Amino acid sequence: EQIFNALISLIINILTKQISELFQLLIRINNFFTQSIWNLNKTTTFDKKCQIKYFKRKMDVNQTTGEILRERREKKGLLLRQVAALLDIDTAILSKVERGERKATKDHILKLADILDLNKEELLIHYLSEKIAYELVDEDVASQTLKVAEERVKYLKSHNSK
Repeated sequence: EQIFNALISLIINILTKQISELFQLLIRINNFFTQSIWNLNKTTTFDKKCQIKYFKRKMDVNQTTGEILRERREKKGLLLRQVAALLDIDTAILSKVERGERKATKDHILKLADILDLNKEELLIHYLSEKIAYELVDEDVASQTLKVAEERVKYLKSHNSK
């Protein structure tokens, strides 16, 4: 009977902890949606130049995208497994993304911005620039390549919009 009571007590403790974690997650989700609506209204009032200056101050170019994601996740008190579950990916994959051992997809970056209350455009710029930088880091013509690519993007956008 003592073993049975101890087992029941253990099960109750585990369930209580799980329910508490679930409740905290629900509170964070509620806060996220409340803050996202406010942030959306706030950011739409800035002009583009102010937004770009804001991005430059907020994201450190020396930080990897994974470091930014990990820092923000920990700051919000979210566990790796909680965020991975919201992304519908394995915890090990998210851990590798945070450590820089694996690249996230664009879709995951956009979802992570929502989950972690990060500015989507800012995080996407950081993510894409990191991808480009890693591709060009060993090239002697990296700077010239970026200039030509910028012109090519402008050309493609102007011709695709017609």
